[in-house]
This record gives sequence, structure tokens and C-alpha cells, in this order.
Amino acid sequence: MKLVTARQMQAIDRAAADECGLPTLILMENAGRAVAVAVRRHAPQARTVAILAGAGNNGGDGFVAARHLSLNSLPGAVNSLPGVVNSLPGAVNSLPGAVNSLPGAGHLAVTVFLAAPREKLKGAAALNFHALRAFPVSIREVTENNLSGELAALGRSDLLVDALFGTGLCGPLSPFYIGLIEGAQAAAIPILAVDIPSGLGADSGTPLGASFRATWTVTMGLPKVGMWAPSAAAFVGEMEVAEIGFPPDLLADESLSGHLIGPDLLGGILPPRPNQAHKGSSGTVLVLAGSLPYRGAANLAGMAALRSGAGLSRLGLPRSLCLLNLDKPDELVQWPLPEEDSPALTPAALEMALEAAAEANAVVLGPGLGQDPRTAAFVFAFLRRNRTATVLDADGLNIVASNPAILLETPAPLVLTPHPGEMGRLLTVSTQVIQEDRIGCCLEASGRYGCVAVLKGFHTVVGDPTGRFYINPTGGPAMATAGIGDILAGAIGGLLAQGATPLEAALLGVYAHGLAGDLAAAEIGKRGILPSDLLPRLPRALEMG
Repeated sequence: MKLVTARQMQAIDRAAADECGLPTLILMENAGRAVAVAVRRHAPQARTVAILAGAGNNGGDGFVAARHLSLNSLPGAVNSLPGVVNSLPGAVNSLPGAVNSLPGAGHLAVTVFLAAPREKLKGAAALNFHALRAFPVSIREVTENNLSGELAALGRSDLLVDALFGTGLCGPLSPFYIGLIEGAQAAAIPILAVDIPSGLGADSGTPLGASFRATWTVTMGLPKVGMWAPSAAAFVGEMEVAEIGFPPDLLADESLSGHLIGPDLLGGILPPRPNQAHKGSSGTVLVLAGSLPYRGAANLAGMAALRSGAGLSRLGLPRSLCLLNLDKPDELVQWPLPEEDSPALTPAALEMALEAAAEANAVVLGPGLGQDPRTAAFVFAFLRRNRTATVLDADGLNIVASNPAILLETPAPLVLTPHPGEMGRLLTVSTQVIQEDRIGCCLEASGRYGCVAVLKGFHTVVGDPTGRFYINPTGGPAMATAGIGDILAGAIGGLLAQGATPLEAALLGVYAHGLAGDLAAAEIGKRGILPSDLLPRLPRALEMG
């Protein structure tokens, strides 16, 4: 599924009308009906519904919803996706959420709170507002002079439908609207937002002065980019996408460079396993990782490569570290490498490491590697000569940050897997800058260094050098544990070894990694998840992807 900016969504709206002859009135009818269906589904016990509406098309959607909610039944179907903000496993599986006829749960008293002068209503929104006169819908007008009284009336409702602003909002809110949003939010009743929570930047995912904190958001046509920013999670709530009749070609336009990672995008990446498959045909991963304090990082990455389907996982470790790592999982093969006077990878190991890489189908370089100057020399020399597809992670990235131009010299296809701090070091900016523009920074790294970049964190971003970006909906706070990133690096390496392209391996790897974390959280609990808890769940997560 594509992701769009506010401007792109507005262009789709115009194209639907101008090029496809699809009037705004029809799209507004479908959108409002979708909202009404969602209200009945999410709040079947509600008896009083307040619809807070503005003067634009978002308000028009609210007027249509009011009309349908005032009836005893709701015709029409809505195809939607389950919410993925704070999601549980498999959050991008399509849900036929709809109902050909959804009976009302008793009589609903519907009140529209119009927070704009009537004369500002135009076009389809004005037509739908005037149509309310023929339906049992109360209309109240909210102004600066009566704000406190109208907020009190609104707060006595069982549910608030937020149809105040849509995606077109781009500047800071006036004091009146800030007070209105904050006052309505203080009523502490469930909120269903139409398209996007009012006040939230559709592109940035940050409030423009104030924003509703929705319980549910029904977004129209395609999800908006800003709704996937980490800052938006507290405002969007549970999200669903309503299909309101846009022509499919408009929603699948190749010029839309944003994508939401899900089964529709991942199908076909996992190669089939023929009956005659053996370890040699399933791919070999070489893991160059670990140091004296962090030998577990190599073990985790190596096991994740196996759990993702690789046939063989070799740990390229300094010889003395192999002797200290005898309690490793039995499934891992150690590849002792020459060392100097301490258990660290140094140029002494270079030739043997390059030989092992040439025999492998993928390399994972960096987890727990340490930053000894001799290790840095090894990393730079290895990258200049290695030709095997490589996942560069953790200390590998920290070492490269001192001279990132090396990434342009390596002949191997690369997948970079930085967390925000590591990405900041690669781009020589602060972590705050990275977090404020995760998509832009991820695309800058992938474009600057000509590789696939995976910016880890809540809603991990994947960027490729063509300018396309992908946001992952799986995973959550249960995965905030040291070593979780080692699992991701190993999983991507295992998929590379099985023949996936760097982009394919990154997309399926981040989705399955997050989903394995969601499965573990659902089965064990949201606190205390260990990296090793993800390992037995990775195969199932890959199949679900």
C-alpha cells in the first residue's frame, strides 16, 4: 500500500474529479458513510454522538456521517485495514471490515457542532450541510463567544467525531482552535478522527499548536506519511484505511514513492523450498562480529540468519574468542581467524576473512565488533575488497562514520542498519535531527552512499537509492532490549543468502523481525522480551509476511 503526503492526496482528489469524472460529492458520501460504519463498529453502545465539523471537505465528511448515523441502519461497505499504530502481529493483513448492512444499536442522538461560519461552507460540504435539515440532527454553532458552553454540551456525548480539519491544514492553529481542541479533548470521551486527527501535520506527524488524541482514525484512500512518524503515535490511535471509490490507478501511481510494508509488498520474496533442498542450496552467511565483551552479538546474529532460512551460519571470530565461545548454540559453526595480541578482528584476519566471504552468500559485519583502531583498519580493508552482499551494522557503522566515503568504494551490495544515533554519525547531524525527519534522513543516506538504508526504531524506515521509502508497521516497545538489533542484522543476512535482493531482504527482514517481536509480546508480555525470544518466532513471522 502506498503512503502519501498531503499534496499528493490533494492531487489524487483533483485527478479523480478532473480526469476521471468522479465528483467530490460522491467521494464525500462514501467517506462519510465509512465514518458512520466505523462509529457503529467501534462504539456500538453509544447513544449520543457529537460531530465537530469545520468548513472544508473534512467537515463535509462529518455532515454525511451525521446523516447516516441519524438513521436506524447503515448501508454500504467499507474495506479497511486494521490499525497499526501500537499494533499487534500481522497488522497489515487486509480486513474485510465491512458490512453490507450494519444495524444500528438503538437510536442515536446526533449533534453537529459547526466550528466555522456557515457562509464559509462551499461546494459539496455546503450541500451536505443543508441536507441535514431533512434529518433528525441537531446543529449547534461554536464561536469564541460561546466556546465554554458548547464544550460543556459536547462533553456530555458518548463519542466525538473529529471532522474539524483534514490534511490540508499546514499552518499553526489560531488560539480559538487550540482552545477548542484542548477543551474537547479534556472531555475524556472516545474520539474518532476523520482522515487525520485535527491539528496533526499530515506530513510531519507533529501537532500544529494542538491536536486531538484520537482513539480511532479512519483515513481516506491511502494513509498519510505523517501518521507514521513516531511523534504521531500518541495522536492517531487505531488506524484503518477506508476505500471510498478512488480509481485504483490513481492510488497505485508510480510517482507515489512512499509505501507501507505489508504482505501485498512482500509476496514472492521468500524463495520456495524444493523437496531436494539442502544446506548448501539454502545459502551461507558469514558473521564477522563480536568482541571480548560482546561475543553474544555474533551468536544472536548467526542464529537469526539460520532462523530466517539460511542453510549455514559461520561465525568469523578471532581464534582465542572461539575458545571463549564454546557455549555457543550448537547450530553455529565457528571459523577461527588469526589475531594479534588480543581477541579482536585486525588486519591479521583479513585474507582469511575475505576467503570465507567469497565462499558465503552474505556477510553480516559489525554487531558487537568493538572500535579498536586495528579493528577499524580491518573493517576498511575488508569493505574495499569484499564482493559478497553485506549487512553493515552497529560497530561496523560506527567505524565507517569516521570515513563514510568508504561505502562508495566497496564493490559489494550493502544494507546499512543504523539506529538514529548511528545514522546521525553517518550524516554528521544530531540524533534529534534524524528523529525529526526520519524519512528524509534515511533517503539521504541511501542516496548518498548508493545502498539500501534501514533506519531502525518505532516504524522503521527503509530507503533505497531510487528515492523510494518504506515504513514498517510491525514491532513495538516490547523490543526495547539490547541485542534486538543483532537479530535484525542476522535475519537480513539470512534472506540475502537465500537470494533476496538487498531491498527485498531489508523489507521482509524488518517486517518479520517486528512481527516476531509482536508475537513474543502477545505470548509472553510486553516487558522482559529477550532477543532470543524472537528466534523461534522468526520462521512463523516470515511465513505470515
